[in-house]
Amino acid sequence: MKHLFRHLRRPLAGITATLLLLFAACTPRSSVIVPAGHTPDDDTCYAKGVSGAYSGFIDGRLIIAGGANFPHASAAEGGRKVYYDGLYAASVAPFRTEKGSHKPVIHWERVGVLPMPLAYGVAVSDSEAMYFIGGMNGEGSSCEAFAMRREGRVLRVTPLPPLPFTMDNMVGALLDNTFIYVVGGNCNGKPSSGMYVLDSAKSEWFECSPVPGGPRVQPVCAAAKGHIYVWGGYCPASDSLAAFVHTDGWKYDLDSDSWTAVAAPVDESGTAVTLAGGCATTLSDGSVIAAGGVNKDVFLAALKGEYPSPEYLMHEADWYRFNDAVYRFDPSTETWSLLSRNSRAARAGASIEALDSLRAIMMGGELMPGIRSTDVTLITNATSAER
Repeated sequence: MKHLFRHLRRPLAGITATLLLLFAACTPRSSVIVPAGHTPDDDTCYAKGVSGAYSGFIDGRLIIAGGANFPHASAAEGGRKVYYDGLYAASVAPFRTEKGSHKPVIHWERVGVLPMPLAYGVAVSDSEAMYFIGGMNGEGSSCEAFAMRREGRVLRVTPLPPLPFTMDNMVGALLDNTFIYVVGGNCNGKPSSGMYVLDSAKSEWFECSPVPGGPRVQPVCAAAKGHIYVWGGYCPASDSLAAFVHTDGWKYDLDSDSWTAVAAPVDESGTAVTLAGGCATTLSDGSVIAAGGVNKDVFLAALKGEYPSPEYLMHEADWYRFNDAVYRFDPSTETWSLLSRNSRAARAGASIEALDSLRAIMMGGELMPGIRSTDVTLITNATSAER
């Protein structure tokens, strides 16, 4: 680890690179995707579903917090986006079951509030605490970071060193229960390819080498086998850049502070897909589950302004062709397999958490631009389980 911080205080710089896209064939496997209840509903506005919520664990309980939606009128109707500060917990082992049903059902309890309404930031958890990094609300983007842990019957909030910039719509991961990484998103309001790390033993964020390929908003990220992996993301058009949607993958090496290309998922025909707007989590066996996200062709056309506004927001959900695939990435072989296709996975901006070596839980997100989902979905990576 002694080489980790050689890049301290490196100035930001643009990057151009020739991308080597490595795609692994997706071998069909078996996965069980079943409903497990709904996102919290004690607040009538929050009950309409949220996107960009924070998720993690505190004291062994599953947490969902914050998020945003359009509670009064849809985005197509010019509705105002509302951000939330609620913090909800649920026990997930074992799941409770509905009377007369074997389907798992999750039950939420409101246990606190965030220091402010927030969405579209990063949350990671270790055995001691859940860490909230950046995000945004109706006031703008945030650089604040804090830890939340249970002390007796109280949830205690402890400030962390603030980010070097305001950041939102980025992703992150916790490596070795020590290093918190945040990647991409908007930095001070501009799309970024940057990555920053907070060592829990230090008192400030350090800059890492940026992800190759240019800025990437809403990629997915995972820590596995001692590396940080990043896939997908998008960049809106600007004065200096054309709009694009990433379909690539990259692996970060801590000791050399460098990136190498890594396989990204493809569909059954071998065509590259994007994980932009999707979600990913690392199971306890070290494999990565990724699900959801936008369709690269439809979304890129929207970024290029090929659909008149507000017509783009007025289609049925199927028209947007959100990704309904659930993928598994094996870091030992750096290959992907397609576990399943299921309409419950076709969401963007959802939250996902690993439960153990077989199961992950996917929460909320949106079914189409501006329309949220209340689904909580259990994903089981088991070849012997029935669909």
